[in-house]
Amino acid sequence: MDSSEKAKELKNITENLTEDDIDEDGYDIGADTISDILETDTKDMKDDAVKEMNENVLDVIDKFANAGGIVAYKEAVATEKYLKALDKVLQNTEVSGDSSKPITKSNMRLALKTLPKDPDKDLTVSCSRKEKDGVVDIKDGGSDEVGSDQEIVMRIPKSIGKSLPADKQNKFYFVVFEKATFFTTAELFSGEKRLQSKVFSAGVAGIPDILGLDPPIDFKMRTLNSSAENKSECMYWRDTGGGVRERAIVKVKTVEEGSTRQIIHCQTDHLTSFAILMSSTPLPDIHDKILNVITYLGCSLSIIGLILSLVGLSVFRVIRKPVATKVHINMSAALLLANVTFLVGIDEVGCPITCLVSGLLCHYFFLAAILWMAVEGFHLYVMIVRVFGHLSNRFLLKCAVFAWGFPLLMVAATLGWNVDNYETVDFCWLKQTPMIAFFMAPVMIVILVNTYMFIRVTQEITKSQNRKAENLPTNQHAGLSDIREKLVKVRAS
Repeated sequence: MDSSEKAKELKNITENLTEDDIDEDGYDIGADTISDILETDTKDMKDDAVKEMNENVLDVIDKFANAGGIVAYKEAVATEKYLKALDKVLQNTEVSGDSSKPITKSNMRLALKTLPKDPDKDLTVSCSRKEKDGVVDIKDGGSDEVGSDQEIVMRIPKSIGKSLPADKQNKFYFVVFEKATFFTTAELFSGEKRLQSKVFSAGVAGIPDILGLDPPIDFKMRTLNSSAENKSECMYWRDTGGGVRERAIVKVKTVEEGSTRQIIHCQTDHLTSFAILMSSTPLPDIHDKILNVITYLGCSLSIIGLILSLVGLSVFRVIRKPVATKVHINMSAALLLANVTFLVGIDEVGCPITCLVSGLLCHYFFLAAILWMAVEGFHLYVMIVRVFGHLSNRFLLKCAVFAWGFPLLMVAATLGWNVDNYETVDFCWLKQTPMIAFFMAPVMIVILVNTYMFIRVTQEITKSQNRKAENLPTNQHAGLSDIREKLVKVRAS
């Protein structure tokens, strides 16, 4: 079976696919199959067969563009394949003359236009509302005002010709996606940001980066709905090297905002995928200031309290001798360093290197503090539940290796996975996905283990008290005395 027949069969299989029918395995298999089809050498194929193959592949990509955002987010590698396949199909699509070729699908609306070697006019791209006809049109010159029946208007400067190779046919494309399936990043997946427009991609097929256009690209988009409380901003998706899932959503220049059913006017010097986004839970400035005061005041008080605790536990020899006190000292030191690092470096976003180091140190010290809490619980468990169990040789040394060493491994694993796992744009901390894997997971495990040890310690104390009450009825306080003895031994250990 040749590539054309495979594409036709794949189209027939996916023809009636709905969002609910597309699971992660199907989404992944579809991407691999399309990639295999497009990698086939078409030199021996007839032109009609190649044309049919491209049309069928485009239909299949359109079907998978209707997948749920969670599927596309989890299968980020497959999503990258769909976007690369779309670019390759557009490269192979024939465009006759200088006129625009519109193509309308269920989940995508697009148009192609061959660019002259040396354009003498700016390009104007417009897309009418879907409820009208939804047609995308690309033409030389034209108005850049958004009409009442239009969603998007974009003006491409004629200087784009300087950025294109002169020895090949260059095809400018404009794609409007009805859903953001192929652009579901961590910020959209978590609900941190919300789309306020359709996502559209503009570019030249086969040329990944067109940068530094002067004058800049000018575009206006109509928002899906207006909101007085939320400020909408133009954004684009920037590749960070971590695949589609880890693409950064970055601001471009917002020139002007309209009023009712806002029209946002933006400018940029490059071609990529754009949309209007807004924060899902914006805070008024006064609330932001109050939260900052609470944060800095709370951290400062914590730092003062921890310093006093460390001085009190370290100065007096009788107090610092027991193992329990030494565990307290280590935990207090970890918390003190975490709070200081947080207070000093969490907002150092102006310097990416400083911000990265601050996020890394916060990650390490907060995780170390959590693990010293686990050591506290384990120490209490050993001394009470195991019926005056004795501590192993070099107990404190082993605990120190665990509580100070394991966080080091977590930080190294985070950096080894991707240095961009540490956020350096809005604040200096972990991004969402690595935070779940390398911070929240260990914290949840410690909470569960400490909860179990707390329950066992409570049960042991209760049983001991009941046994003493039954065996020595004349002494109502024997159980309590026994508990006191155990606690005294824990403290002295």
